[in-house]
Amino acid sequence: MFKKIKPHFGVKSLIFLIAFLALLACDLLTKTFEEKYEWNFTVIPNLIWVQSGVRNSGASFSFLASTGWGQAFLKSITVILSVALIACFVFLPERFILLKLSLSLILAGAIANLVDRFAFNCVRDFVWVNIFGKWACCNFADFWITFGVIIVVLDMLFINEWAAFPLTKRAKAVQAQKKAEKLNTEESNDD
Repeated sequence: MFKKIKPHFGVKSLIFLIAFLALLACDLLTKTFEEKYEWNFTVIPNLIWVQSGVRNSGASFSFLASTGWGQAFLKSITVILSVALIACFVFLPERFILLKLSLSLILAGAIANLVDRFAFNCVRDFVWVNIFGKWACCNFADFWITFGVIIVVLDMLFINEWAAFPLTKRAKAVQAQKKAEKLNTEESNDD
């Protein structure tokens, strides 16, 4: 089984690697500028505003912030998951464009926040967003992770060849071909 697994790193992967580096830099630079220039302004009234100086020693919504072991756990799990996602990115065939894109986004966000955790023992948040009546403070890395997860879910549900509910012609054709191959194999085994 593992003999079929081989690295796939072509032009598309290179483009996504460049995008990953750009997103990582964007997050770290905005955090630095927010800190240096003490940003405080409204982007969209009652929806998005920026407040300098917010720090989160936990995960999303300050999960694990009040525990003594939370930072060590979050650092460890982020390193482990990042290594696993990098492996997925390298071994995922080039035709899975949306999955490679989503992995680039998720990794950019995870590693940007990991840099903060190691450098400051917290994550620098500054963008307040009204999410269905609740305020949450985040940063661009959190946006990258969120967008990446949304793309993964949509791709796995509707778009790629493994889609649970295929909506694209390509996904339907690949699944029909695999189903036909399976039937042919079963029929030849019955003979």
